[in-house]
Amino acid sequence: SPHTSTRLAQQRRERAMVGIDLASTAYILICTAMVQLMTPGLAFFYGGLVKDTSVLTMMMQSFVSMGISSIVWYVVGFSLCFGES
Repeated sequence: SPHTSTRLAQQRRERAMVGIDLASTAYILICTAMVQLMTPGLAFFYGGLVKDTSVLTMMMQSFVSMGISSIVWYVVGFSLCFGES
């Protein structure tokens, strides 16, 4: 019925106007920080597994992957976490 769709639309607008949930935002930021702090440790670990001549290359691969994953998070992950559905 038309009243049901109007009521659902009103509920969606009210939910969108509530704002950002502080607990969810804090959880996502803490998880993101932990992953960002894990990357240098992973770079050192992988650097220890290769020959001396390849350490810098392996560490740079880890840091480049951190940059790429940050961009992917900004483009895709943010909307998945904080989107309407």
